[in-house]
Amino acid sequence: RPCKLLRNVELKFEDHVTEIDIVAITNGGIFLVEVKNSIRDIIITENGNYKRINRNGEIVLDKNIGVQMNEKEHIMRSVLKSAGIENVNIQSLVVFTNSKINVDNRYPYIKECFLSDLPHIIENYENTVQYRIKTLNRVAEIIIGARSNDSWPIKMDIPAFKEAYAKLLDKLQTAEENKSLRWDIK
Repeated sequence: RPCKLLRNVELKFEDHVTEIDIVAITNGGIFLVEVKNSIRDIIITENGNYKRINRNGEIVLDKNIGVQMNEKEHIMRSVLKSAGIENVNIQSLVVFTNSKINVDNRYPYIKECFLSDLPHIIENYENTVQYRIKTLNRVAEIIIGARSNDSWPIKMDIPAFKEAYAKLLDKLQTAEENKSLRWDIK
């Protein structure tokens, strides 16, 4: 099936910015793909909470992936709507790179799969509406045009960071020299 892939898209609409790992634009719709690499089993609860099982067997809340994916979809829809494209079929997928874990997805609004299944899911996706190549190209242009040119803001005092880093290097070097002196004396 015709497909345009965009990777690591920082999408901006008004004051909202989101990062999408992969956007697959096909003649059946747009797939927003969130890639997760976990060595532990995962539970996605009925309300979208993303939980992992730690090495002690405890269930630990990571984030609400339902809210995260809804935000990505909302921003994508807003970007497309502002360019005159409405009612496009958008599917959210959470893709796990490690197929040796168990994933229990109880949240009905996003689908999950393992990386090896992703091409098959996209290729075999059935939709009654089939978009033309011209539309796919236009959607890709709109998304590329809406990419955020701003870097994610880092709030820190760079001169103070440089000074602290220099002091740390000095202390490490001094400690290393003192360590070698102790060996020489013995």
